[in-house]
Amino acid sequence: MTGDQVPTITKGTDSSSKLLGKLVPAGFGRDALVLASGTALGRLVLITTLPLISRLYLPEQVGQWQIFVSLYLVLGPLVCMRYEQAIPLPRNDRDACSLLAACVALTVLVASAIAVLVLSLGNDLLHVLGIPAASGWSLVLPAMVFLLGVEQSSNQWLTRRGAFWTMAAGRVIRPVGVCAVPLCAALLGRTDTVFLVTGSLAGALLAAALLAACVLARDGRGLLQGGSLQRMRLLVTRYRAYPLYVVPYGLVSQFSMRLMLFVLGAYATQAVAGFFAMAVQLVIMPVSMLTGALRTALYRKTSRDGLGGQLGAFVTARLECIAALLTPPVFFFLLHGKSLTMLVLGPRWQYAGDFAVWLACPAFVLFFTAWLDRLFDVAGRQRLAVALQVVYDAVALGGFFALLAAGTEPRAAVALYSIVTVAYNLAWLVVVFKVSGFALVGLKRPALIVALIPCALLAFHLLAARLLPAASLPWADGSAAGGLALTMGLHWRVKQEQHA
Repeated sequence: MTGDQVPTITKGTDSSSKLLGKLVPAGFGRDALVLASGTALGRLVLITTLPLISRLYLPEQVGQWQIFVSLYLVLGPLVCMRYEQAIPLPRNDRDACSLLAACVALTVLVASAIAVLVLSLGNDLLHVLGIPAASGWSLVLPAMVFLLGVEQSSNQWLTRRGAFWTMAAGRVIRPVGVCAVPLCAALLGRTDTVFLVTGSLAGALLAAALLAACVLARDGRGLLQGGSLQRMRLLVTRYRAYPLYVVPYGLVSQFSMRLMLFVLGAYATQAVAGFFAMAVQLVIMPVSMLTGALRTALYRKTSRDGLGGQLGAFVTARLECIAALLTPPVFFFLLHGKSLTMLVLGPRWQYAGDFAVWLACPAFVLFFTAWLDRLFDVAGRQRLAVALQVVYDAVALGGFFALLAAGTEPRAAVALYSIVTVAYNLAWLVVVFKVSGFALVGLKRPALIVALIPCALLAFHLLAARLLPAASLPWADGSAAGGLALTMGLHWRVKQEQHA
C-alpha cells in the first residue's frame, strides 16, 4: 500500500445494533441511550456493592484506596497528551490511524517514564501522600497508567466507528473488576487495603483488554497498514492545540477534586478523606452516568455537523429536560441526604452524609455543564477553557486549602468549595453559550424550572411537617418529588413531539 492510499476499515454492525435501529432512530439520541445504558449498568454494579464495601472496609482504608486511585487519574491527561480526543476528527481513516498510533506510542513513553520515576523514588512516592501502609503499591501505578492510555485511545477510535455498544460494554466490565476483587477477598476473611487497589487494577485491565481487542478484531488489518511515521509527525503538529490547551485543562480539572483528597488526608485524617471519597462516589455517580454519555455523543455530532444549524435549540431543549427531571430529586436529597447516606453506607459513615449534602449542589449544576465542555474544542477556544478552569481552581481550591490549613472544620471547607463551584458553573454556562453562538434566552426556561420547583416542594414539605409524623416525612417528600419529576418529564416529552 502506498502512502496516499487509505486503508479499508469496515464499520461492522452487530445484531444488537440492528435491533436497536428498528426501535430507536439513529443519531444522537440512540448513541446517548446506548452509552447511558452501559454507564448505568456499570454504576448499578457500584451502587449495589458500595454498601457492602462500606461495611466491610474501614473509612481509613477507603481513604488510602481513593488517594492512590486519584494519583493515577491525575496523570490521565498526560498519557496520550489528549491526542486521542482528535481521533474522531479526521475525514479519512489514514489520518485517524496515524493519530491512534501516536497515542499508543505516547502511552508507552509516559508509562515508562512513570515506571522509572517510581523505581527511583521507591517508597517515598506514596509516603508523601500520607499513606505509608500503601508504599508497596507504587509499582502498580505505571501499569494502571498504561491501561488507562489503551482504554482512552480505544474509546475514541470506537467513537469514530460509532461502536457505542462496545464502549457501553467497557463501562460495565470495569466496575465489575473493581468491586469483585475486594468482595471476594472479604469472603475469604481478608479486608486489607491492598485488595481495594488490586480491584482497581483488575477493572482497568478488563476494560482496556476488551476495548483494545474489539478495535483489533474490527479494524486491526487497516490499522496496521494505515499508520505512518510521516503522517504521525504531521498530525501531531496539526492537532498541537490538544497538548497545549486540553492537557492543561484536563490536568487542572482532574487535580481539582483529587487535590481535595490529598489535602484532607494531609490536614485532617485518612478517615475524613475516606468519608469525602464515599460522598463523592454517591453524589457524582449520577452526574457521570448521564453527562459522560451525552458528552461523547454530542462531540461526535458536533465533530460531524459543526456548531451551526439547530444545535443551539437542541442543547437548550436538553437543558430544560435535565431541569425538569432532576430538580425534584436533588431538592429531596438536600432535605434528607444525610439520613439516606447513612442508610446506604451504614451508621459509621454519618460524617460522609454531611459532605454529600453539600456536594449535591455543585453536582446538580454539573448536570447542566459537564457534557458541554467539548464545545470549547469544537469552537477552537481551548485557551479560554483553560483560563476559566485555572481561575476557578485558584479560588475554590485556594479557599479550601486556606480553611483547612487554618484548622477549620473540614465540612466548612467543603461548603465553601461547593458555593464557589456552583457560582463558577453558572457563569461557565453563559460563557459556553456565547462561545458556541447559542442564544442566551434559551437559558430562561431551565432557570425558571430550577427556581420554581424547589419553592413548590418546600411549601409541600412545610405543610407535610405539620400534618404528618416525622417518620413519614421522607416518604411524603419522596413521593412528591418523584411525582413532580414524572409529570414534568412527560410534559417535556409531549412538547418535543409537538415540535417534531
